[in-house]
Amino acid sequence: MVNYYKFKLACGVRKNRILNNKSIRIHKSIIARDYWRAKAHVMEWLGCESLIHSCPSFLLLYFPHTLADAQLYPFSQHSQKINDKYKLKIARCNILDFTKNLKGVYPKVKYVGFQTWFDIGKTESDELIECVKSRFPNAKIIFFDWFAPTDLRLGKVLGDGIDLYVKKNTLANMSKYKDGHNGDTTLMDFYGKRFGINYDHKNYNLSDDFLAKVITGPNFNTAPFLNSLFSQSSNELIDRFRPLDLHARIETKGTDWYSAMRQASIYEVQKLKNVNAVFKGMVGFKQYLKEMMDSKITFSPFGYGESCWRDYEAVALGSLLIKPDMSHMTTTPSIFIDGETYISVKWDLSDFNEKLHYYLNNDDERRRIAKNAFDVCHDYIGKKGFMSFFGNLIERTK
Repeated sequence: MVNYYKFKLACGVRKNRILNNKSIRIHKSIIARDYWRAKAHVMEWLGCESLIHSCPSFLLLYFPHTLADAQLYPFSQHSQKINDKYKLKIARCNILDFTKNLKGVYPKVKYVGFQTWFDIGKTESDELIECVKSRFPNAKIIFFDWFAPTDLRLGKVLGDGIDLYVKKNTLANMSKYKDGHNGDTTLMDFYGKRFGINYDHKNYNLSDDFLAKVITGPNFNTAPFLNSLFSQSSNELIDRFRPLDLHARIETKGTDWYSAMRQASIYEVQKLKNVNAVFKGMVGFKQYLKEMMDSKITFSPFGYGESCWRDYEAVALGSLLIKPDMSHMTTTPSIFIDGETYISVKWDLSDFNEKLHYYLNNDDERRRIAKNAFDVCHDYIGKKGFMSFFGNLIERTK
């Protein structure tokens, strides 16, 4: 019989959770995606202004949002390693009020990484970059795009004002960014056509010079609660008893193409026979994760972007990820290698039933792929994955 310790919200404390009568340490922030936001101000260096006045530094102007937090968390997590190797102190300041807190000129800041709000316009962008350059005159300027869609719509807005553009997910074929699409994104193009929703053709007119600045960086897996899970061993997690066949709780409310895509996903699940699945209604985050850890397979359709929290939650909890084909994408680290770290299905889901039943009937293969995916993220967390990315960041801005 599997026993579970109750989850609680106390920050910064670890508890044991019993899985198949074996203990696995899981950070209690697992039930609070807002954990990093709640801890962000505590973890900021006291006296940020004094620090960046006196030491060579990498200043992060962060946007206060859970998705944005996940992208920048490893900079603070690995701050000592960064200082040891590159002689740079990591400093943080909220971009929404940094002009009030940092009023001087700071020539010792070597790098400024900044995030913005989603709908920043050209005028706002120009003013922001001008302000950053005037206050940090010797700094390389790096934009961190934390948004879900794969497009680079802010590329034209930011233009020549930045030295590097870091994005969570990019198209594998970067030249595709020049083609444009109907609607704002590749997903809007495909699902608009599929469901008879008309969008005007849009092209962000990105130059080769700008595309050369784009680099794929940290994703959802570096969020604190996922980071904690991926720091553990996969063995006990992968082999545990899983009474549910399929986890497929899918939100359907949203824009027209998004809602149609998600409704089609639910329809495919509803058609399944002899499959023990959870998909009806909404549950709390604690219950959602418990169900996922009890599920052999998790179905994760696209969101407003191709990758989403659910992809990494499934992998972190040892559930085999099944998802529309991601071969057009690049992520870091890559958990989207078909047949090795996840199972791809066609975007119209015409092979969903077949592939689902195959892996429900082949437990060894299911466990192998789930373990591969977990280990990829485990290695990124524990084997210098982020530090390799950071080194690339420094090299690309020389």
